[in-house]
Amino acid sequence: SADGKRGYVANSASNNVSVLDLEKRLVISTIRVGTGPGKAAVSPDGTIIVVSNRGDGTVSLLRNGMGAGPAAGITLPPVVASTIPACKAPEDIAITPDSARAFVSCSESNQVASIDLKESRLNALLDVGKTPLHLALKPDGGEIMVSNFDADSISTIETGTIDVAASFLIGSKPP
Repeated sequence: SADGKRGYVANSASNNVSVLDLEKRLVISTIRVGTGPGKAAVSPDGTIIVVSNRGDGTVSLLRNGMGAGPAAGITLPPVVASTIPACKAPEDIAITPDSARAFVSCSESNQVASIDLKESRLNALLDVGKTPLHLALKPDGGEIMVSNFDADSISTIETGTIDVAASFLIGSKPP
């Protein structure tokens, strides 16, 4: 989490996410998600945890702050608000600075999924190079760089228009 108090760990073999209290060094909750979760990423505003579920091609959205919450002096664990069918083998996650959209690399479908976090729905599947693995979001949130492992390339996605702007050949097998 942005405040450094919570950590979220995707547990692939047990199909859940562990919520950690980083100050006390304790697991405070375990939340069941889709099959084979690979990564959990927290939105910049701290309200959403996005989980890529590699085994079933879905993305789970966990919401913080439901129920009594911090205003009542109670810190509640996040809950699964929705699980969205996305693509084959979702992997890495990049969330825009305004916490409005998540982009998820889809290594087996050669795509990047765009997910509207406010409406909890898939916006688009963007075709990129073969085996997209990692995403790097520019600090201003305007572009995402996608490393396409088996295409020896990177692709650039414009986050505002949700379009692939360009692809460039680079060195062999970018991670």
